[in-house]
Amino acid sequence: MGSAFRFLIIPSILVSQLVFAEASHLSRADQRRTEALTLVDKLSFTSQFQHELSTNKENPTQSLQLEYGGIPDTSGEKQKAIHIYRGEKGRPTGEIDLVAMQAGKARTLIAAKKACEKLVPLGQWRLATVPQVMAFFIELAPSFPLPQNPQKKGVLFWASSGDEVKDKANKETFLSAWEEADSKLETHQFSTFLTRVRTTIARAKSKEEKDYYIELLKKTREGIPAVCVIGNEP
Repeated sequence: MGSAFRFLIIPSILVSQLVFAEASHLSRADQRRTEALTLVDKLSFTSQFQHELSTNKENPTQSLQLEYGGIPDTSGEKQKAIHIYRGEKGRPTGEIDLVAMQAGKARTLIAAKKACEKLVPLGQWRLATVPQVMAFFIELAPSFPLPQNPQKKGVLFWASSGDEVKDKANKETFLSAWEEADSKLETHQFSTFLTRVRTTIARAKSKEEKDYYIELLKKTREGIPAVCVIGNEP
């Protein structure tokens, strides 16, 4: 999907010419890299497939890497996760280094945020923003036919606007998007959405249409998927 999500490039910091012990003269970039690797280790993230999202041949450290893999949950089962970072393959600079996974379903934006905060390590996860989901993590939101056109696949998900005031004012608002290059985001009120689906079931003119909306109701009445992120970004 297309996205206007852009990242600021943080200038590198000059290394002091003074001679210190090895541990004391690490550049900030090296420190961020160490912290990022420690975070990935702490999450026990296992990479299964890697894709270089953008290549910078003149400065490879500014390339953008995307990894698909998993993180074990409390029962030991692997949960699908995605790792995005700036740097060469396997060498994050720490400039941008995020891991995302789904935290189940929620019925409000507030509940979605709380679900993220409960992921281990506690309190370090946060609900992903709309640009983050659309640019990198859309695959963490399960796909299924959307009401507007059962022949097309789409996704439903909670995401933060990045503004606490706006989020509080839109606590029932979730988003949907078609799985196509020119997809446009659409907003929905959770309770209104369920009411519309139930009404459509009652008014369905064919068994096929009725079965479709019954299945949609089963998948959404317990909540909408919450995509959570952890890590560093500019």
